Amino acid sequence: MSTFFSWKFLQGFLTTSAIAYVGLIVLLFLLQRVMMYLPPKLESSELTSLLNNYEPISVVTEDGLKISGFFTPPVDEKKPIIIAFHGNASHPAWQSHDFKDLVEKGYGVLLSEYRYYGGNPGRPSEDGFYKDARAYINAKPLLETYKNNPLIVYGQSLGSGVAVQLAADYPERVTGLVLEVPYDTMVNVAKKHYPFVIGMKYLLKDKFMSVEKIGKLTMPKLFILAGKDEVVGFNSGNALYEAAPEPKQLIIFELAGHNQLPPEKVQGELEYFCDFIMTGNKK
Repeated sequence: MSTFFSWKFLQGFLTTSAIAYVGLIVLLFLLQRVMMYLPPKLESSELTSLLNNYEPISVVTEDGLKISGFFTPPVDEKKPIIIAFHGNASHPAWQSHDFKDLVEKGYGVLLSEYRYYGGNPGRPSEDGFYKDARAYINAKPLLETYKNNPLIVYGQSLGSGVAVQLAADYPERVTGLVLEVPYDTMVNVAKKHYPFVIGMKYLLKDKFMSVEKIGKLTMPKLFILAGKDEVVGFNSGNALYEAAPEPKQLIIFELAGHNQLPPEKVQGELEYFCDFIMTGNKK
């Protein structure tokens, strides 16, 4: 009798656990973009103080969205223009500090902003972000006034996947690629944070498979990794670097976390790389 009741209890426990697990997976599947994309809110006064060297720039995407970023032009046709894609839970205004020295040297910077972020319309998605990126690279100033300036694409964290795709879309236009704390695929990042989810590759809508694209990118590439990256994981970024062909350079800040890279040193490495793109001389 006790064996019978023990078996019934175990059977009931396993059935309840299976239902709860399936329910959790369904919930995660339905809410994944809400959990994945986290736009911050900034006060207008903060925007003004951080973006005092920039002017708003509006573009229209392939699917008809009018979105806006921020642009400061180069001083002449020899200076590179950087198109920057920020990380999750971030904003172009916060990223502007990373390019302060380069702007003072006369470089142009386009701080792109995604749909759904920064007051822009639309819903976030991998394909949508790619459309946003193509709209920025085809913005009128870059196509006409500054069409001969070298173009460097910069992707930070989440934005690294957007940057890799843009470089793959326009290999003849992009003369340099910088990836700060990047990942090889968003699938592996998701597995790191949700190891209990079975079949992540099939459940994740936005996979950002950068590792499958990086092998075709022959322009100079700079990878900046955090040795103690707790968000995407050092191994994920390093796998992307390993998959990339030459020419490439790897900078590792061994003791830094994902959001703790030393800004002055990162800016220094970026400046060396941009000068190399402009002059063709190795540092």
